[in-house]
Amino acid sequence: MASNNDPFRKTCLVPYPNVDDLPPTLRDKLNILPFRRNILLTIASSHGLAPHLLGLIGACFDGTQRGLPTLDWQLIVLRTASVLKAKYEWDVNIPVAEVHEMPPEKIDSIACPGKKFTTPITVHGPIEIES
Repeated sequence: MASNNDPFRKTCLVPYPNVDDLPPTLRDKLNILPFRRNILLTIASSHGLAPHLLGLIGACFDGTQRGLPTLDWQLIVLRTASVLKAKYEWDVNIPVAEVHEMPPEKIDSIACPGKKFTTPITVHGPIEIES
């Protein structure tokens, strides 16, 4: 049963599931980040789609499943959000960068619209792309 007294729920019309009522595999997949992500709870409402989609999303944050280090990944996501002026994407990814200890001055330089972005991105090791 979805919680109607959820303090985080403001305007979403899709009921969030109660995490304790979800199957263990879904509960585990919702814990890919050390803080709440409402989009993940919305996806969790679909017990058929959620395990697959949450596994894919989890791989984006799991350094053992992708070759790009987390801070490099976040640098790309935040820079893209900044260039495209995608405020929502920026707002939901700043906590990810912060929890992984991206320096505040780097975050500020990514967001600065008046400066040309010149920080090189270094990929640590080869990245294999599977077909």
